[in-house]
Amino acid sequence: MNKIQRFRIKQNILHGIGYSLPNQARILDIGCGAGDLVKVMRDEGYDAYGCDLSFKSGAWVDELEASGALLKISTDDYRLPFEDRSLDFVTSDQVFEHIQDHNGVLAEIARVLKPGGVALHIFPPPLIIFEPHVFVPFAGVVQSRFWLQFWSLLGVKTAQQKGMNAKDIAEENYLYLKSKTNYLSKNQLNAMIEANGLRFQYCEQQLLESYNDKTREALNNSPNQSYYGQLHSSGILSMDQMTFSEAEYQNKKRKTRREIFLERMDKLIPWKRMEKKIARYYPKGENGRPPYPLSTMLRVHCMQLFYNLSDPAMEDALYEI
Repeated sequence: MNKIQRFRIKQNILHGIGYSLPNQARILDIGCGAGDLVKVMRDEGYDAYGCDLSFKSGAWVDELEASGALLKISTDDYRLPFEDRSLDFVTSDQVFEHIQDHNGVLAEIARVLKPGGVALHIFPPPLIIFEPHVFVPFAGVVQSRFWLQFWSLLGVKTAQQKGMNAKDIAEENYLYLKSKTNYLSKNQLNAMIEANGLRFQYCEQQLLESYNDKTREALNNSPNQSYYGQLHSSGILSMDQMTFSEAEYQNKKRKTRREIFLERMDKLIPWKRMEKKIARYYPKGENGRPPYPLSTMLRVHCMQLFYNLSDPAMEDALYEI
């Protein structure tokens, strides 16, 4: 699939979520490589730019870099070289799985997007059947040397690893996955996006609808409806920057990080089992003032441990929540 087709798919996905790029939209391609997509977008009249830590060799790199369309990201602070609220559309393709500091990148995307601007990112999910860089099954989540060597012994390798022995292939894959990839769960990613004040949705269905009829029919007939996401190595995520009026309203209803964390802990901790073990030792209130319910005091105690709070600080925290 060439870059023109890839850009059409992105336009179709945006259309599917109710967004159309304005004429001469200011666009940023993060992790632009050789700048091929930037060239396509500029040829179509968009004010397009590309950013990367370094550029790959390509036919358009020198021309685009000389014109200021390709800009390097500084490794000092990894700040995107754009003013606040200056971009209509930010996109990336097979980049998010390599980012080591997702929160920092999301904060930068939120900073440079105009109010009402949109970001669209295509990346492989952690549970993709074949990890797209080393081709090992489920290597997005299972990255032990044993697992990688098991598959290298079965002959799984990249084109560049032809002629290498299984042990060396496994070690190379292990080092690559540990240093060059960073797969986040959907819950982890969701929390970071929300923390940076961006609204978001996953757009796998819009991706499916962007393919041609033959491909779409084959994928629709798959017994596993989520298979197309695995087959095409795509976790499709769109984010949009709120307008000022929406942001004002959102701030009034937005949950704090503490509230989000405590909600998660409430789901993760087996409260009933813990209460059952504690109940026989807990005061029954037969003498003196009735005790607070066990479920309440257990949660208070856990919260105090989570945040390492003194007793007075815990009292203040209870008033705040």
